[in-house]
Amino acid sequence: MKIKTLVVGLGKIGMGYDLNKKNKIILSHCSSVINNKKFILVGGVDKDKNKKTPFENVYGNLFFDDLKYALLKTKPKFVIISSSTNNHLEIIRKIFHLNNKNHIRVKFILIEKPMGVDLFHAQKIVNFCKKGKIKLLVNYSRNYNKNFSNIKKKNNNYTHGEIIYSGGMINNGSHFLCLFLLLFGKILKIEKFYIKIINDYDYRFTGLIYFEKALLIFKNSIYTTKKHSFVLTNSNNYIEYDNKKNTIVSKSFVSKKLKVKKKIHIKNPQKIVLDQIYRFMTKQNCNICTGNFALKVYKDLEKIKNII
Repeated sequence: MKIKTLVVGLGKIGMGYDLNKKNKIILSHCSSVINNKKFILVGGVDKDKNKKTPFENVYGNLFFDDLKYALLKTKPKFVIISSSTNNHLEIIRKIFHLNNKNHIRVKFILIEKPMGVDLFHAQKIVNFCKKGKIKLLVNYSRNYNKNFSNIKKKNNNYTHGEIIYSGGMINNGSHFLCLFLLLFGKILKIEKFYIKIINDYDYRFTGLIYFEKALLIFKNSIYTTKKHSFVLTNSNNYIEYDNKKNTIVSKSFVSKKLKVKKKIHIKNPQKIVLDQIYRFMTKQNCNICTGNFALKVYKDLEKIKNII
């Protein structure tokens, strides 16, 4: 039986990235759901009623501007929350209070990062889901992709690296922080070169982060033309990720030169996320990011932000 799925928030990641597209890469949640045989899209929710026509024209499903009515009407098992961050806590709260009433039983939630506008909100979201016996997952998409997690499994023992991210540390840099907490263990020390608050909850950070197994420098893209990328090195190997090219390139030092060992193209990131979530739902081996792990990421983000 297909898993009934409701998408809440029909912005770019919810729906917009895949509207009127010429390429075949799946970037939005709605598109990833309808292209997966294990799931069925039962509706989309957005307060902006202008989203109704494009959503129903493309996906042929019910549009709702009220979350409570959408839950009562569709009774989903799985909810994807891709609304603006400041709405996340209220959406979780509504699902929690409606769950187990009127035959509604949401068992799984995928929420976009960051979970909440601050650590307090993120903690409340995790608590609501725990109390409501809802499995909470967070869309740090690279943690779901084995091509990234295999960096650790291949045991190349990368010890140094450079990370470049655009925008804010919480909204964008946290993708890499989450991945490297998985690969290199907890943070031991932080040295800031530059921190600037850019809005009510986010900030730019450039500095050194000492993980248990690696020393990485995070750089905000105001210093470079690159957007999201990283380079990891040790004495013998080199690995580079570039989100513009969607590639991971492994190289080795041979006769004082770098030679390409392997080049991997990353395709359909949201499809990969959904595939791994299904494996999680069916208790198979999987790569995921739980709400509890994302909460640890948020705590480290707060530590970085509060460095004097």
